[in-house]
Amino acid sequence: MLYQIPNVLTPEEVAECMKILQEATWTDGRDTANGAAAKVKKNNQIGPRNQTGQAAREIVMKAVQSNKRFHSVAFPYRFTLPMFNKHVSGDAYGFHYDTPMRVLHNGTRLRVDLSATIFLSQPDEYDGGGLIIQDTFGQHAFKLPAGHMVIYPAGSLHQVNEIKKGTRIAAVLWMQSTIHNNEDRAIMADLSEVLASLYEKNVDTPISLKMSGAYNNLIRRFSEV
Repeated sequence: MLYQIPNVLTPEEVAECMKILQEATWTDGRDTANGAAAKVKKNNQIGPRNQTGQAAREIVMKAVQSNKRFHSVAFPYRFTLPMFNKHVSGDAYGFHYDTPMRVLHNGTRLRVDLSATIFLSQPDEYDGGGLIIQDTFGQHAFKLPAGHMVIYPAGSLHQVNEIKKGTRIAAVLWMQSTIHNNEDRAIMADLSEVLASLYEKNVDTPISLKMSGAYNNLIRRFSEV
């Protein structure tokens, strides 16, 4: 399943991140690409160990960790620090699959279940540069407002279209979910949305209580920690 989460970052947080990143040191994106991905990747990036991007990473991490919608659809167990990427005119990242395993800064291995992109540039600041994600229902294009996030299964074939004009900056991160199976996770995300709606409407009935119990018991059944 693909999920769009609006306003993960506020306009003020986006502006602060962009200010930090303008003064940061960028490196060739191919430095961290492996295999076939290295042949189709053309961009610049700021990796998790680049200290000049530390303040921006902290802003993004704080926003992501406090976003309830993110937790209700991703069920994150552990995730990487954000990496920032920059595409300018002529840059692109052709169709590729994300690596299935990553090593965190503390040496812990992470199984990559989900990928996430947070757009930092506004859509009218660049031409091209859409994030294209392919699944069993076809191709889906995303070019979201700054601060918005899209989450998708890491096993999805995806690309960033060539930039024709302007600059596209985004934050990307990868996570291991407590619910490994994509279909199980999608069911739980739907149930989470229903429960949230009931809570907002102050629906307090035996049926809603039973649904809450079923939700929690399914979490226990599906979760891997």
